[in-house]
Amino acid sequence: MLLTVGAPTDNDPDHDSDPRLRVLVQRRRRSPRGLVLPGRFLRERETFAEAVAATLTEKVGLDIGDAEPRLIKMYDAPGRDGRAWTLSALHVLALPHDRLGEADGELLPLGADGRLADGRHLEFDHDDMLARAVRRMREHYETGPDPYRLLGDSFTLGQLRDLHEGVLGEPLLKDTFNRRMKQYLTEKLVKGEPVREAGTGGRPALVYKRAKDGELTDRERRRLLLPRR
Repeated sequence: MLLTVGAPTDNDPDHDSDPRLRVLVQRRRRSPRGLVLPGRFLRERETFAEAVAATLTEKVGLDIGDAEPRLIKMYDAPGRDGRAWTLSALHVLALPHDRLGEADGELLPLGADGRLADGRHLEFDHDDMLARAVRRMREHYETGPDPYRLLGDSFTLGQLRDLHEGVLGEPLLKDTFNRRMKQYLTEKLVKGEPVREAGTGGRPALVYKRAKDGELTDRERRRLLLPRR
């Protein structure tokens, strides 16, 4: 499953004014027809990681390079697919929207419940898969600065807050967000001087990078607690 925030210009010219969390779906032409998450069957002597990468290459037209999809859950209910008894390994991969401009599929915005915002449904049990993956991603974005690295290695606090609001689907308190996130960030320096990024007006914003890589401790997660407006 591919998730992003915003949408590439080719897919959605208004993505800058609608920076919501989105999922890439495809339209299934065979019965049952409808929207589905990209996927394919595991082949002989193939690992799940290899199958995920191959699915994105063959069906989505996307080379993910060294990106690592996250395994969320195995789906093994006997009646989950009317065509045959199948197992599905749900993986999620979040990528910056500018990497999805040529992807084969539609990038559709998600609602607060983690399902398609326009009320449409996915075939099979893909609605449940989608909601589960979105819930897991949002949990991660509650407890650390851009854990899926959608912004790369450096960013301003404004860019970071916009991203977290897009993932969570809720506005956050600016000053409190900035103060709590700074505990896990450090200013980016070049020749000992802080780097600033020019904006549309006012004083250029400081650029930050992560001061700590990896998962936060339980104590650090409780300390963060992203504040809503």
